[in-house]
Amino acid sequence: MDMTKFKRYVELVKQKAEIDANIDAIKYEMSELEPYIQDQMIEAGIQNIKVDDRTIYLNRQIWASPSQGQEPLCEYLRENGFDDLITTSIASQRLSAMVREYPPDEQGLPDLPDELKALVKVSETIKVKVKK
Repeated sequence: MDMTKFKRYVELVKQKAEIDANIDAIKYEMSELEPYIQDQMIEAGIQNIKVDDRTIYLNRQIWASPSQGQEPLCEYLRENGFDDLITTSIASQRLSAMVREYPPDEQGLPDLPDELKALVKVSETIKVKVKK
């Protein structure tokens, strides 16, 4: 049996483990820097900034999920013409898209009717992204 291919495979496994460890360290450091960058950009009132050949920008997304279980929300959605969002469970992506269509309140979040506001938990995520 020629061990050359076996040895090469083990070398590749070791290289991959080293690269994975480096990636984990990079991801950790990025996660440590992200809150600072996010705070600084928000404080400065900027949405993006060019650094070298990359643009750092804030990616804001609005997400919605049932806050009091699915049944009360399903009832509200049926009564208000959004029954197409309901399958065997509420389609969370489509619910979030529906919620995003409402005009923003003073905090920039969707201004939902009080009855719907009681049934839906609205949360916001902001992530630092980089593009070329």
